[in-house]
Amino acid sequence: MAPKDATVLKEPAQQVAQNGDKVKDAAHRDAEKPAPPVKEEAKQGVPPAPSPTGKCGLKEECPKGKYAYFIKSGDGRDVSPTMCFDGHYAMSPEKANGKRGLNIAVVNEKTLKIEDVRNFDTYVEDTILVRYLKLGMKGENIVLVATQDEASFNLKDDAKNWLSNYGSSMIDKLKFRDGYVMVGQRGLTQGSAIEKHKSRQNKEFADTVLISGCMPIPMGKLTPVEVKEEQKANKDDKVGIELPNCGIKDGCGLNSFPVHLYTGRENKDGPKICIGGKYVLAKGLNDGGRGFNIVIVDPKTKDVIRVGHFDTYAEDSSNLEIFLEMMNEKEIILAVTHDDASKNFNAHGLKIFESLGAGMLEKMAFRDVWVFTGMKGISGHSLLEETHYASQIRFRLSDHAKHLFNELGSGMIQNLNFRDIWVFVGQKGIQGFGELEQIEFAGPGGWPRPIDKKMCVPTEIKGSKIKPDPLANKNEKRRKFCSKYDGYGDFCETDHIDELLTPAPLADKALENHAIFQVPIIIIPGLNHNAVRMQLETLLMNPGIKPEMVVVMFDEKFDEPAALAELFKFKTAQLSSSTKYVFQVEKALEKVWTLYPEAKHVIVLEEEVILGPDFLYFLAQCLTSVNADDSLIGVSTFNDNGYTGVSSNPNLAYRVTQFPGLGFLLKQSFYLAHMKNDMKSCCLKRSWEGWFTDLNGFEIIVPDMSRVYRRPYEGLSEQADFLKELFNRDRTTNLEPSPKLTNADSLTKYKYEEEINTLIKTSMALDTTNVEDCLLGKGLGFYIPETTSKSFVIFFEQAKPEDYRIMSLLCRCFHLFYVEHYNPRGLHNGMLRFTYNGHSILFIGSATSYYKMMPSGYKPIKITQLPAEIR
Repeated sequence: MAPKDATVLKEPAQQVAQNGDKVKDAAHRDAEKPAPPVKEEAKQGVPPAPSPTGKCGLKEECPKGKYAYFIKSGDGRDVSPTMCFDGHYAMSPEKANGKRGLNIAVVNEKTLKIEDVRNFDTYVEDTILVRYLKLGMKGENIVLVATQDEASFNLKDDAKNWLSNYGSSMIDKLKFRDGYVMVGQRGLTQGSAIEKHKSRQNKEFADTVLISGCMPIPMGKLTPVEVKEEQKANKDDKVGIELPNCGIKDGCGLNSFPVHLYTGRENKDGPKICIGGKYVLAKGLNDGGRGFNIVIVDPKTKDVIRVGHFDTYAEDSSNLEIFLEMMNEKEIILAVTHDDASKNFNAHGLKIFESLGAGMLEKMAFRDVWVFTGMKGISGHSLLEETHYASQIRFRLSDHAKHLFNELGSGMIQNLNFRDIWVFVGQKGIQGFGELEQIEFAGPGGWPRPIDKKMCVPTEIKGSKIKPDPLANKNEKRRKFCSKYDGYGDFCETDHIDELLTPAPLADKALENHAIFQVPIIIIPGLNHNAVRMQLETLLMNPGIKPEMVVVMFDEKFDEPAALAELFKFKTAQLSSSTKYVFQVEKALEKVWTLYPEAKHVIVLEEEVILGPDFLYFLAQCLTSVNADDSLIGVSTFNDNGYTGVSSNPNLAYRVTQFPGLGFLLKQSFYLAHMKNDMKSCCLKRSWEGWFTDLNGFEIIVPDMSRVYRRPYEGLSEQADFLKELFNRDRTTNLEPSPKLTNADSLTKYKYEEEINTLIKTSMALDTTNVEDCLLGKGLGFYIPETTSKSFVIFFEQAKPEDYRIMSLLCRCFHLFYVEHYNPRGLHNGMLRFTYNGHSILFIGSATSYYKMMPSGYKPIKITQLPAEIR
């Protein structure tokens, strides 16, 4: 995506250079200045050395014919890389001229001067980098490369292949937030560059990586790197079959000329362009084929000046951009796409076509076809443009390119949808909007029908100052967001991009004005932005949601979630950057009550959490008990034991003495008394790892069936077994819109104890005769009668209250949460309650107050029955 302040220059090579983020204090201006003094490594980036005598901090001078270099990657987000060549510093932490992504300094191989320094944010996109490596440098330049922050996310194969043309063989290893440095030369054999890579491993950022020493110039055997020439002069070149007036029966006037534009049918029949009665481009003629097929016409003489074919399915659009930049004022361009022209067509190419009067390219996608007639210097948009859409693969248009589309006269570009037909005639410099712009909406189908247009193209194309009214089904903000950000799946596909993001209405009139809808909801996003999107979507689907009560608390270094939140009309709040997610949670909890000082509760949604349709409804049913009972700290909507087959009753809730977290409601009074300014003592780990391992008499409400789903865990961790057991096993999340809790009135402390006591007294104690099968992991070990909604209880022996050896094995038998060396989860006063195939089951140990209700003559599970290795 081109920067918004990119400047169009007349010289192609200069244009390439302007598309990079050029460092303000350009290195070549400082080349004659003395090197910065050597300081401590963390600040200056120069390796400490006793009395260095060589350049760039080396201990000794380089031998004759070799040149000193020192390159060090950036440190974290904010510390710039260090790049030094022959004693001249192109970049350093003191200059603070590094940025996120790949930072590059260019050394002229002849003058040995640093002539350019660039920053390429390859976390966002790499097309500008590809264009720079390919066309922005001449000769056999030397490049110094260093990463800062994150450089891999959008560093694609094309960019990596071009870096290999400078000798790199390690760039393929670069992963998220890894460190990488290199010194190479254009034309150097792959693997001959001096480079080093360091993996992030389990850290937030990789450690800094550096290379230094003395290098020869040239660095090795160089092979010229050729860029395929795509443009063809055609004023007097061969032409094809004659077609009088290009098939126009009545001919054209003096101020126009006849044209036939044909896109071809599917990928079988090739494209054709006829100018002034002769075909000048077709299959087998001037290389007509897949991608962009272009003819340039002189408006004064009506002669063909140039013909170009650019296969933008196979290659990027750099050559196409150069071709277009060479056009002179008032020259007319006629363009036809065939098969597919969108795969590697970048935003800069769009910008150039817009300047020639194009207004439809926003919709170009895989195998779309496009016919266009325009002119350099046109005022507004061309009236001779048409496109058919053939795929659901969206073409991304940068903010800058979309803005230029509107400036150049298109008044309907925002209304185009999947496979629509659009006819457009325009010219660069048009004042206002194209009067003949037209949209026809498409229906179902595979390949689009071919475009076959015969017309008289005027030598001067005029526009109108009246802008057409936009259609009601246009979601401009969503389109703008999707053109800027990638990776959002069907959210940005054509079938969904114009859908309005509307809060779900409240159908249950009994909940109107319920207090739950006045509780602020804070969302604390992680790095998976598509997961944030799904979280926001499912929150918006909760009936009664008020967007003004939702705040996305985003890290100041990652503002993409804020842009996403604005689409949903949710509020945003910026948090200072943190090295750990739990610190962001702490800051978010601190901030929410400055935004909503009167709020008595807060709802917290952690990263990777997706909501069920009754998330708010469940909280609403629990809120009365939470407010009435000082021993309740809030409500969690996640059940640690909520796996498929167990804990599957949407009408039941429990009190537990552990904190499941993930998606929860928290009392302000509890936060102020036990968490504020003391998070390190209670909540230093993630909530699901063990906030409040001992709630000291407090409890939290949880559902039998979870109301949120936590996406599966991916990554490396010392707790991998624990995390995979907790999040990667099949879970059940309630999908019913409004199930009523049968025990909503029994969740206060004393009423819940009455419910538990009644449940135990009326339950059937399961026979333990075959319990060895369970304890040894050979089966369930219990016979559960085929009855409906019956309650069962199992009693077992404990050596002390903290002895959960038998209960852990019971959890394994019933497929509840079980990880070796971890205690069972979801306990209430040492007792575990869950549902199993529709039945209520309780595990009761001898150290609990409930053990006294064991039936007379019942044989509890004894410690002596445990396997010998854990007895």
